[in-house]
Amino acid sequence: MPFSKNIFVTTGYSEWGMTTSILSAKVLSDCINERENPWKEFYSPARVNFPAAAGKLLEQGKHVFKGLSAHLTRHDDADLSHLHSGEAKIIDFNGQKVAVSKDEHGKVCALSAVCTHLGCKKSRKKGYTMTNQTSVDDYINAFPAETKEILEKVRETIRKVVPTAKEILSYGIPTFKLDKNLVSFAAYKRHIGFYPTPGALDAFRKELTQYKSAKGSVQFPLDVQMPYDLISQITQYRVKTIKEGRG
Repeated sequence: MPFSKNIFVTTGYSEWGMTTSILSAKVLSDCINERENPWKEFYSPARVNFPAAAGKLLEQGKHVFKGLSAHLTRHDDADLSHLHSGEAKIIDFNGQKVAVSKDEHGKVCALSAVCTHLGCKKSRKKGYTMTNQTSVDDYINAFPAETKEILEKVRETIRKVVPTAKEILSYGIPTFKLDKNLVSFAAYKRHIGFYPTPGALDAFRKELTQYKSAKGSVQFPLDVQMPYDLISQITQYRVKTIKEGRG
């Protein structure tokens, strides 16, 4: 950390926790052992150009203040009479925050609203259903209509390539299996994440240049045409590599 000695912190992963945390661990390991690392200066928090970053810092500060204010002043009504099927909310129950949802059959599910990671309280996002997801259908049905339609098309695109593959939820996201994991996909606020393994992405590096990617994953923005043909081609490549024993 700046202005300190022998204190090493890594944070700010956003949606890239699995990849960035691994890189961070390598950088911190080298720092602790006083070894040179080519990425040390690039990721150093001391690299910030404060005049250039002032606007962004102010924007983030306003966002934090707004979220904190909303959290401190929010009152979560425990009345469930207005909770419709497919909806969810956070309620106060005996002094505890509880996340509740109602499925299409009218069954109400409840679970703690406290995240087991750092103890933060979950928030209810409009248009999303908080249910105990046990299938790919559950996962897809939890999203708004526009996103749900795209997820179904991605699912159907993969299924056309390999109709015999098994559908499961792996790490909480839709995954197709053909002896082993074939491809996975997931929806986020601004993009669809597609996970076909690093080897598959390397094979289609030229076709994927316009998309943001990391090792083993690529982001397809929701505000542009979804590349279903490319998803199909990559899936076909994965089927081939698995059958050849290179999967």
